[in-house]
Formats: sequence, structure tokens, C-alpha cells
Amino acid sequence: QQQQQQQQSNGNSTTSMVSDICSNYLFDLDAHQIFTETSSENVFLWLSSPSSSPSDTTTTISPRTLNSVEISDPETAYALHKSGCHPAYCRAPPILEHHLVNSLLRATGLGGGHYHPPHAETVTLGGGTTLGRGEVELFIGASLPSSSSSSSSSS
Repeated sequence: QQQQQQQQSNGNSTTSMVSDICSNYLFDLDAHQIFTETSSENVFLWLSSPSSSPSDTTTTISPRTLNSVEISDPETAYALHKSGCHPAYCRAPPILEHHLVNSLLRATGLGGGHYHPPHAETVTLGGGTTLGRGEVELFIGASLPSSSSSSSSSS
């Protein structure tokens, strides 16, 4: 019973930690805000090719391809993400990236247990130990369009 309580406590603490990260570091999972605050210079969207349907039964359906598109403007990235239901990825906001990578390096002792942000000059500790570097990537899925939200727009 004590082991079961410990497992339940660990589950609650994990849920609490994830909830804390989502609300305090990831803007309650608001994709627009994440794209605006990302450590990345660009946001990447995955665009799939349209599905092709055969005109007759002798033609085979060609496989859909997925293309990664790099977008520097967060507003454009967000508009495409929402309107086209395209999944996206980018780095976490700097405060979360720094916190997670720094904690991991301290816990493992990698890089002398010190964090050095990416894209900065390489720094070494005594004895030639290079400070650790790391990035946190976020993958943001896209919801499928609902049939009830399909409507034609007028100009």
C-alpha cells in the first residue's frame, strides 16, 4: 500500500510539474505566444502535399509528402499553423530552455554542470572542460478541421 501511495504521489507530482511548465513557461500552450517568444530565429511548419485520388481504378494513389517550411515571422507562422492545420516546431522560450538545460547539466555533471546558451562563444572551465549547451524543442500539433467549421468566405 505504501508503494502504491508513493506511485500515486509521483504521478501527482509529475502532473503538477507539467501543469506548472505549461502555465508558467509555455503561456498555457498558446501557440501564438510560443511562436513570438521562441528562442528560435524561425518557426518550422510541416506542410503535407494534397492527397491525390485516382481518376480510375488502374491508377495507384501516390504517397503524400511532408515538407518542412522555415518561417521567420511569428505572425505568418501562426496564421499558417491555424488556418492550414499545419503542425509546427521551434525551440522553447529562453526562460524555459535555460531552466531545463541548466537543471539537466547540473544533475548529470555534463559540461562541468554549467549551462552555456547556444550560439554564443565557447567557454571553457579550468582543465579544458567546455560548458554544456542544449536546446529544448517544442512540437505543436495541429487540430483537424471540423466539418461544421467549413464555410465559404465572401470577398
